[in-house]
Order: sequence, then structure tokens, then C-alpha cells
Amino acid sequence: MKKVLLFIFVAVCFCHGIVAQNNAKIDVALQQEISSRNASELIGINIILNQQYDQMDMRMKSSSFTQKEDKRTFVVGELKRFSGET
Repeated sequence: MKKVLLFIFVAVCFCHGIVAQNNAKIDVALQQEISSRNASELIGINIILNQQYDQMDMRMKSSSFTQKEDKRTFVVGELKRFSGET
């Protein structure tokens, strides 16, 4: 299951990378790497948003969860919401 999720994440990032090329928001080195690879090859990348979620705010919001899985679910959802908005 983790491999499938990783593959989906990388595929989405790759697609966003192609779109980003057109907006000149993708690093030149990554553009060259994408150009030199087959379309089916995976490339590991890190995406850094211009705006970052306040870590202290996240700690305060998630501190009420006692179960680790509940806390994780909340944090993942909150970060997805934030990244979608920004």
C-alpha cells in the first residue's frame, strides 16, 4: 500500500512539475533531469511551498488528540488543506 501511495505522490508531483515548467517555477536542474529521463521513470523531488504552516499552531491544534493515528489523520488533512489553499 505504501508503494502505491508513493507512486501516486511521485506521479502527481511529476505532473505538477511539467505544468510548473510552463510557469518557470521549476528549478533548471530538475527541468534538465526530467528532459534526460524516460517518461515512465520516477524522480524523487522535494516540494517547498512559499508559505509554511506554523509549527506551533499545528502543535496546539493537534495536542487534543490522544490516539496517534487520529493525530496523524488530522495533521495530514490539515497540511493537505493548507497546501491546497496556498
